[in-house]
Amino acid sequence: MSIQPSEWPEELVEILAGDIELANRKDPRSWSIYTYQESPVFGVGMMTVLMLRKDHKVTFLVSLATLSLEQRELIQQASGIEIQGDEYFHARIELSFLMENLDWLLQAHHAEISNHATRLSGRWKDHRQDFLVEFASIFGHVIPSPQYLDRVSNPDSGPQRYSSQIVVPTGYWQQTFANGKEDEVAEYNRCVKESKLFLRIPEAKENLTDYPKGRTDFVSAAKSPGISNGYAHRMWLFRYGVQVNDLVFLLHSQPAIGRISGDYSFENEEHQYPVDWIWLADANIDAGRLRKAAGGKNLWGFTTLERNEFSAILASLLEMVGEDLPQSVLDIVTDLSIGTPQNSIDLAANMKATIPSIPAHFASNGLTYSDTQIADFYTALQTKGFVVLSGISGTGKSKIAQYFTKLLPSPVEPNTLFLSVRPDWRDSTSLLGYYNPLLEAYEWTEFLRFILKAAENCRSENPVAWFVILDEMNLAHVEYYFADMLSVLESGRDDSGFSRESLRLTFPDDLANEVPPHQIFLPPNLYIIGTVNMDETTHAFSPKVLDRAFTMELTDVDFTNYPTNLEASADELTEAQKEAFLAQFSQQGLYPGIRKDEIAAYVARNPQIRELLQSLNTMLAQHRFHFGYRVFDEIVQFLSNAEENGMYDDWWAALDSAAYMKILPKFSGSEARVGKPLEILVAWANDPFGDGIDTPLLPRLHQRAVQMQEQLQIDGFVTAF
Repeated sequence: MSIQPSEWPEELVEILAGDIELANRKDPRSWSIYTYQESPVFGVGMMTVLMLRKDHKVTFLVSLATLSLEQRELIQQASGIEIQGDEYFHARIELSFLMENLDWLLQAHHAEISNHATRLSGRWKDHRQDFLVEFASIFGHVIPSPQYLDRVSNPDSGPQRYSSQIVVPTGYWQQTFANGKEDEVAEYNRCVKESKLFLRIPEAKENLTDYPKGRTDFVSAAKSPGISNGYAHRMWLFRYGVQVNDLVFLLHSQPAIGRISGDYSFENEEHQYPVDWIWLADANIDAGRLRKAAGGKNLWGFTTLERNEFSAILASLLEMVGEDLPQSVLDIVTDLSIGTPQNSIDLAANMKATIPSIPAHFASNGLTYSDTQIADFYTALQTKGFVVLSGISGTGKSKIAQYFTKLLPSPVEPNTLFLSVRPDWRDSTSLLGYYNPLLEAYEWTEFLRFILKAAENCRSENPVAWFVILDEMNLAHVEYYFADMLSVLESGRDDSGFSRESLRLTFPDDLANEVPPHQIFLPPNLYIIGTVNMDETTHAFSPKVLDRAFTMELTDVDFTNYPTNLEASADELTEAQKEAFLAQFSQQGLYPGIRKDEIAAYVARNPQIRELLQSLNTMLAQHRFHFGYRVFDEIVQFLSNAEENGMYDDWWAALDSAAYMKILPKFSGSEARVGKPLEILVAWANDPFGDGIDTPLLPRLHQRAVQMQEQLQIDGFVTAF
């Protein structure tokens, strides 16, 4: 049983009330109250700023940069953790320590709430309305409601759902279509005949109501040698996610649409809901097309679909079946087109008002890029912050970076640095400088000053994005001069977004001239963009570099609408529009990063991505061409960001781009080495599920891989870029 507001110390309640008021005043979208390990949590942006545990220890957020050395030592003693650098204090302390040191702690605490409510907003996925209700009723505080939440959860009823929320068991019905297994055919027929929805996890032999209602506790209790973490999440969703009147879609060669008509029951060791079938197809339908319309959702399990995904399925059904659909199904189409929460409408409207300005902005400057190229560049930057642009000379590799930055707000000083890489760059001193013992001074570089300014700006009240453009990046060996940066970029991010490891600069401590810090933690708002040409004057990239970047190829040239009409230039964005664009691009101040919680949540919603990548990796592993966890994480994070920014037509288009940029660059070598792996990649890009389809599901990846096969036959050697 979690701690309720009535059990909180009164002083802590007053602090929380002030925190909520402050965060709500800064940005009504920024804050939430939820539960973690049975403890109430108040969060702003993606930061936990206040948590009270059952042992009356408190997680309390302050920035150590604002505290004196004496105050830091007090915190270190109270929390029992070793504090290094200017990290955020984010650890458990006794409540008594908090109250004894309230004045100076609150000053630093409120500064961080104000900071994160401005920088990191609108990212919460959960909210406990019952906490606020009790909180307000007991203590008489007027508590605002978060304005942006799509769904508000209640511990007694599971996630709050829209009236037309769809719960979809798709997986085994699609497997039936692909493999024709007898037990799956029988299971589908049973669902239709008995008007029921079953959860098909044979190892789940206990009544799901016997498990705790909270998702975390449920999963912990349900996991066993036969029930994985993913299965346990699916079981919780089946028991506490499904509600009466939810819509059900069975993806099968003869699909079905129904509505949940009763409560969960456990009979004969089977988990089930009664269903009223609204429509049953009387002829075979292209299930692969329906699956693609759904964005490639879970194909062999139990999951949910969003409104837009279900609407896309129905739209495909309308195209294929037309007037054969009954009025009851057409009514559902009508229902799904209304009732969207206002905040979603506003967000979609803002996105559509801003994103289309990117191609117009480029066109007004005489530049031509396809929608896919713009989407790839935008989403790759959102995901990684280190993007390499390859392609033939004159396709606008440098320009896309230079002109993209003009869409974003900038501080008084320039926040874009253009560096031409020189062939004599041999080590990190070309970027980071060095100590000159003859002059007894540190030799600064433009790059070093730039990243320090970016870090300073990131800690300010109004951080913006800072871009470094390394032109002709491979004129020198990237592995030599960029090695330190690569290591730090891959060290991960702390709660504030800064790199966990630092660039380390060596020089005497007693220098009289201006010196940089000995340690530099890279800020989250720093983006590195490299341009490369592949010819006899340049160096090839090692797998280590390709593995750590999103490598984008700009080779498509279309003169149809070139040159662009410069007179029909797009209107300049106002500062307010630039700020809005920055908020979208930076994901409300999160900036690029591999966020494990988002990846886990995305895979839980879309487990087919794990199966797709696993099947490809298993085949490639036979030839030592498989990829690691980093590539998996970055592909999934890319898909999650693409889902949020809405720049791709569907799920498959986003996966096509992600695989093109993260998997294809590995393919380099002779026919003996790369021939068979390329054959595997071509087959996988065409038909990743083995459904026997003719039209490639990943057309760009498929086309490029086929071109590489042809080049391999001619030259006996091939590289992706």
